Amino acid sequence: MSTPATEELIYSLTNILSNHKYLLQSPTWDQSSTSYSAQKRLKLLSLLSVLLVTESSNDVVAISLRITSRDSIEISYAKNRPCTLIEKEYVNKLFEIACDRLLSSPARRYSLLSLVVIQCKKKVISCLQNITTRLRQLDPKLDQAFLKVVYYKDEIRNQSLAQCAEEIRVLLSCTSLPPDSSLTDMLKLWFQRLLDHFQPGIPFDMDSEDHTVLVLEAVNIGHYLTRGARIAPILEQNLLGHVEKLGDYYIAVDMLEKEVSKLTVSQLSSLIIREVILLPLNI
Repeated sequence: MSTPATEELIYSLTNILSNHKYLLQSPTWDQSSTSYSAQKRLKLLSLLSVLLVTESSNDVVAISLRITSRDSIEISYAKNRPCTLIEKEYVNKLFEIACDRLLSSPARRYSLLSLVVIQCKKKVISCLQNITTRLRQLDPKLDQAFLKVVYYKDEIRNQSLAQCAEEIRVLLSCTSLPPDSSLTDMLKLWFQRLLDHFQPGIPFDMDSEDHTVLVLEAVNIGHYLTRGARIAPILEQNLLGHVEKLGDYYIAVDMLEKEVSKLTVSQLSSLIIREVILLPLNI
């Protein structure tokens, strides 16, 4: 049997990455058979692929990372179609920002996230529409039917939930709600804001600065809510899945910024980023 071509390996990796999240959660998949470093690299590649999905559907991405020498790293990416010029420029801009040592770490994350929500707007908007659609199915009046179970009676005393509520309150500048407002109050406020902006049959225009801010807020809140699975036992399961996908953008940007910041000056100067054009496989 001949050695598979790079295009074939990337194609195979595409299928792995598209199902990676679910494989890791499957009780039948033995993680002990994979080294920690391999798992970490696969997680990194899976998250990075999220940042390259620019269409709302039928857009599949795979990324491979190859260390060719001590100071040489090559990142290859492929889609189930050739990338457009705008997409290629976007990928280069992502790494340009991530590699910019003149910016502080928070500034790099903010710049990256701002770029991502614009370039990946079709997928991000689709995710937000899924959230609002599910909310209308469950709970059009936001009477807490979006909760899987009734909140713990000592919700405010639960440090993790209280911290999450405060993070959302500060982000949304909720001067109308007191500092000790519960997470339930914060969720109702945020969900209502989304329902107000995402009306059935009315296009959501990302050209509006207010809408861009709304989407950035939503990605941050998605991360706040799902970080450490804080609301996993509480939020309705399908709604939770949509919120988690939203939070993945923050996690992916954060991981990209952190991993690139670990590279040496020599590695940054020799970093190679290239697209691999997939060829039809003769199976």
